[in-house]
Amino acid sequence: IGQTKASIITIAVAEQNRKVKEPVVEEEVGHESRNKFFIFAGTALFVLGIIVVGVFYFLSTQNKTVQISQSSAVLNYDYDKEVNIPIANITHSVLVQKILDEEKSFNLPANSILYINTTDALLPTDTQTVLPILAPQIPLSLLRNLSQSYMIGVYSFDKNQPFIVLTVDDYGQGFSGMLKWEDTMVADLGPIFGIERPAADIALPSGSGLFDFTDESLSNKDLRVVRNNSRQTVLLYSFIDKNTILITTNENTFSALLNKYLT
Repeated sequence: IGQTKASIITIAVAEQNRKVKEPVVEEEVGHESRNKFFIFAGTALFVLGIIVVGVFYFLSTQNKTVQISQSSAVLNYDYDKEVNIPIANITHSVLVQKILDEEKSFNLPANSILYINTTDALLPTDTQTVLPILAPQIPLSLLRNLSQSYMIGVYSFDKNQPFIVLTVDDYGQGFSGMLKWEDTMVADLGPIFGIERPAADIALPSGSGLFDFTDESLSNKDLRVVRNNSRQTVLLYSFIDKNTILITTNENTFSALLNKYLT
């Protein structure tokens, strides 16, 4: 007091200020610690959320891929039969015979569909591997335009009727490719559809139109139709929409399959 000339009042005020300031400093230090904790916890939760979302997306993508690869069927079906075709060493005649065997043995009630699910060593096949074997003379322009979804099947009606459904990426290229394929389609697919083509050394009557495609319409769809000697339809195809081609044996089968596709 003698040296600083302080009074009792100033000492009391200084002591009071000291007591007031110390808790404030402690509170600020505690507040800073809490901020650091919340920042750390928030960052950890954010990183954990990213990991969970990433894992979920990966698993959902994997599941989707598996579902697509298990079946390329375009129509709903009542029964599926897995047919193993070793792509490396199977021939056109062997593949055709496998399809005919399934057609012959299919005995579900009328209006049922059998899906012939071709696989190679348990792995699903695609159009780019199956079609060159099934139809060795298919135009390359059409083959390149075919998309993954396709279907080889049998429809039970008055008797079992085979059918093939193809899908294309581009309608214009698909349409022109199908017109080119008409030159060899009967030779490629005739055995499946029960078409007996005359031997190469037997000349057809001039203008007979045997195995030539002609235009027809049914259910507001344009058809390309092949008839036999008795003028009965033995093969036809149609674009049932801009990207889907249905190939089958006759108009009745076509109408039934078209209805199933639309519904």
